[in-house]
Amino acid sequence: MTDKQILFLLGVLKSEYENSYKDFDTVVATWKSLFKDDDYDLTSRAVKRYIETNTTGFKPTIGQIKDLAKQIRREEWDAKQREQDLL
Repeated sequence: MTDKQILFLLGVLKSEYENSYKDFDTVVATWKSLFKDDDYDLTSRAVKRYIETNTTGFKPTIGQIKDLAKQIRREEWDAKQREQDLL
């Protein structure tokens, strides 16, 4: 992911969980380090799913976003496998 994409996703999360990102510069640096090699589309869908399904009111951890991205990837792979099985 590019720095611009990371900042966009963090901006979305900050707008949703505004009181949770007090030291935003540190959060940005951490996300840049841990998401730089991740796919933007997949990560953005994970962020969206977290916001849509989270009922705790707490911001996501990096691990939660990465787990959701893995879950989405697995669901897509399973769907492709089912499609191929039907052919």
